Amino acid sequence: MQDLGFVNNPEVEATTTEDFFIPISDENLGMLDADLLIVMPIYVDSAEVTDNPLFQQIPAVSDGRALVLDSGSDVANAISLNSALSIPFALEELLPQISERVPA
Repeated sequence: MQDLGFVNNPEVEATTTEDFFIPISDENLGMLDADLLIVMPIYVDSAEVTDNPLFQQIPAVSDGRALVLDSGSDVANAISLNSALSIPFALEELLPQISERVPA
């Protein structure tokens, strides 16, 4: 995403972790607000995220600038694999969806 010109929300960037993700409690979901929010629930049904009233209150979500990728979907798997073959596929799938949410 950084190669596409996006930057992490500074609050997210400042959160230290030894993992490739950061755990965020419901009361801190607001720190996810950004020009574009892409969420990839891992081992959790997407509805658990999208049906959460606090998630729905994040400005990026309420403004239609969020994209929740189903765990196990082809595009989520392509992003997770992060290979020379999967990244072009992920971009091909994601760019139209991103363009719908964040017009140039």
